[in-house]
Amino acid sequence: MKKDAVQSPDIVAGRHSLKLLLCGACVGLLLGGLAAAGKLGGDQLSDSIVAEVNGVPLPADEYQRALSLFGSEKRGPVNDRDRALVLERMIEEELLLQHGVASGVMRWHNKVREEALKSILAGLVIELESSGSESGNKQATLEAGDSAEAGLASRQPAHDALLAEYLRRLRAISTIRWLGVEPG
Repeated sequence: MKKDAVQSPDIVAGRHSLKLLLCGACVGLLLGGLAAAGKLGGDQLSDSIVAEVNGVPLPADEYQRALSLFGSEKRGPVNDRDRALVLERMIEEELLLQHGVASGVMRWHNKVREEALKSILAGLVIELESSGSESGNKQATLEAGDSAEAGLASRQPAHDALLAEYLRRLRAISTIRWLGVEPG
């Protein structure tokens, strides 16, 4: 297909829908990962969530981050209508994620799965960087420069350690059964 060929509205709409589903899936997976990693306190759950979607809590800290991001792009102060809009978008993303998981999109569509995994890894890197800034490591990250490759290279060992820990936690709460192959 030529790059300058006109695409049908159905293809464009399908891509837009897939992008929305992917965004929702990424947010939901990240929220689910935080819940699985124990970032959501069990005793204080009602104080730390802003909504529940089919029993899945939406954390207040994620809501606050979304509000901050929204507010940084808005010219005026954030008002009640803006807060409701941000929360509504979070709810819609969770609904899209749940639909994507239930319909098998996350399991059977490789491109969606690949993008979701990239997003999860990016979220883990952000978590690592934010925890590093609390212990004084933010300067080391900033000194890596504006180059994406330099930044990735400078945080790769810490990124690998965080990923290994996250995968260890996921394995601890999962049931894994090897079929036809002995674990190495």
